[in-house]
Amino acid sequence: MNEIDQTHYMRALTQLGDRKAVINHEPIYTDNKVKLVDSGSRIDSSLFEHLIRHKLLKPIDESLSIEGMVDHRVLLGDANGLLASDPLLQRFQQGTANKYRLATVLPKLSLPLTIAVKLTVAREERFELYNHSLLSLIISLYAAAQGHLTENETIALASAALLHDLGLLHIDPALLAPQHRLTETERRHLYAHPIIGYLLLKPFDDYPEAVCNAIYEHHERLDGSGYPRGLTVKSIGMISQFLGVVEIIASRFDDEGHCKACQQLEFILKMNTSKLNPQLITLFSPIFPELRNQQAMPESADAEKLLACLAKVHSLLEQWQGVEQHDSTAQASAEVAFINGQLEALRTTLRYAGLDQGGLAQLLSDDGEDEEILQDFLIAISEVRWQLKGLWNEVTRRWPELAESSRNRAMAQWLTELKGL
Repeated sequence: MNEIDQTHYMRALTQLGDRKAVINHEPIYTDNKVKLVDSGSRIDSSLFEHLIRHKLLKPIDESLSIEGMVDHRVLLGDANGLLASDPLLQRFQQGTANKYRLATVLPKLSLPLTIAVKLTVAREERFELYNHSLLSLIISLYAAAQGHLTENETIALASAALLHDLGLLHIDPALLAPQHRLTETERRHLYAHPIIGYLLLKPFDDYPEAVCNAIYEHHERLDGSGYPRGLTVKSIGMISQFLGVVEIIASRFDDEGHCKACQQLEFILKMNTSKLNPQLITLFSPIFPELRNQQAMPESADAEKLLACLAKVHSLLEQWQGVEQHDSTAQASAEVAFINGQLEALRTTLRYAGLDQGGLAQLLSDDGEDEEILQDFLIAISEVRWQLKGLWNEVTRRWPELAESSRNRAMAQWLTELKGL
């Protein structure tokens, strides 16, 4: 993938031009050197169709100025604004030495014009994306301090944290709407954003290889279950592993910097130690007690529904053994090996959470009216379902023919059951 679809980014950029002055300081040419827009023109939505219809000679944001452009001062002010919004978020800065503070590290991050333009578009048109980037930056500095990273490593991690989701500017924002259910085609588009982010940064000498690779790899997981390349622990860089944990923690905060259900985070992270570096998870141990004390509106937990869901999970695990044995020629295949590895990790997760066969049933028979226990199991089962959903997504992404396989109907049926969990 070497060509980046500019449609959604160009729409956001030109829409921003309707509200703020976005001026190009060089003529804009097509790739065959036909002039499209004169120097000094205002770029706004009236030019969207004209610009998107052609392949441009060079990226449009290489010669733009934008009213209120993001720079180091703006980034620091916005990050401090987020810190002021939530005492828990402040704890991430309070837990760092001075050399890891925002005011110390941020001025050292490279910010070429093209990247500053993209951050400005994110700030003005994709506010949730911009704030998630700042939250990731804040949390990355805590991780760097706890992990005793060198200055260069800290700058690399902070840069990757700030810029890791820039690729999402080139993805239809409708795909990220909370209530939107992704189709398989849409999911493939979404899974491309780490590649796009990598391609956006790769041309700049300002960013070392570790930064570009971390952006490429921030959704990779140690057990090979991540994307876009399905890398395993030996192939995922250390800065990438740091960013993987940081990004998940940042996702627990809302657009205004307030913690969302953070008291579940320690448990969820520890249920994913096959996917995330467990040593990096422990870096956040000083924060975990405060996370557990966060107040949250509990979700209703019904003992019978929990048991029914757990029974379905164990049924899927048992059914898989039959599927694996159904076609002896498939036992050594990559897809079977991948599913086996994921399900074995899930069995370990179930044992850790006390959700192995009979565990939950026994506990519920003893304490079925204890709302706090029910809440703990609701969190655990929700995470198990999320992991199984992730398994279905990855299997059908890597081997799309399996879901409708006539060669192995048992596999296709099992995948159908998995999808319906």
